[in-house]
Amino acid sequence: MSKFIDRLNEALHPLPSPMGFGRRNAESRRKARILLIAALDKPYTDGVADMVNGADGVLLPVDSIPGAGDATVKAIPDVPCGESLTSGDAPKLEAISKNGCDFIIFRADKMGLGILQYDKMGKILGVDNHIEDGILRTVNTLPVDAIFICHEGSEPSYFTWHDLMVFRHFTDFVSKPVMVAVTAPLTEKEILALWEAGVDAMVVATGPGAAGETLKKLRQEIDKVNFPAQRRVSKREAIVPHIIPEAPKEEKEEEEEEDE
Repeated sequence: MSKFIDRLNEALHPLPSPMGFGRRNAESRRKARILLIAALDKPYTDGVADMVNGADGVLLPVDSIPGAGDATVKAIPDVPCGESLTSGDAPKLEAISKNGCDFIIFRADKMGLGILQYDKMGKILGVDNHIEDGILRTVNTLPVDAIFICHEGSEPSYFTWHDLMVFRHFTDFVSKPVMVAVTAPLTEKEILALWEAGVDAMVVATGPGAAGETLKKLRQEIDKVNFPAQRRVSKREAIVPHIIPEAPKEEKEEEEEEDE
């Protein structure tokens, strides 16, 4: 099973606090929170642990040469690493499955079903933000662990209210964890707004020097947020219509007689 997907599910469904007055261990203190994934611009070995410090997962470069990320994965054994692919040819999938790749992000219209044979890798489906509602409804029944909302063209440098509406629309249909890309530091209130809209994880580009500042700032802001145990509108709760039962026939007749 994917370590990153385990972390994602643990963050969304934290363990309840134990009863009594005993000492609480780290596991019992887990709280709901948004996850942070560091996306490297290229494979690194020297200093990579510092570059991704504070990240819950690491994403290797898109379509990197098979084997190029092996050294990176070995350099940070405690952080689950994944890859993002735009195509799913068999040799490439076989290569990344052997280098310790923990999860994979792939576009719905670019990846073949052959990925299903790799049970140990988490599968994150890249879905276009303009996808039709009828198709979006089918995501819950697919054998994938999460979805990544993809923008057409380059990612926006900041989130707008329209983006928030799009995320909320997605999570009204999809019960699986949702990931989005972040290109700029966010404030505590902005992060909380994304969380309330149903975003479960953020992917941010990072690298050596100044390229890693956004990751560090996001980590600091996330740690400040007091994430509520339950969201205002949970995407995991079905909305059941409230039906008022019809009054028995005898009661209706009595009410009519009283009116007369």
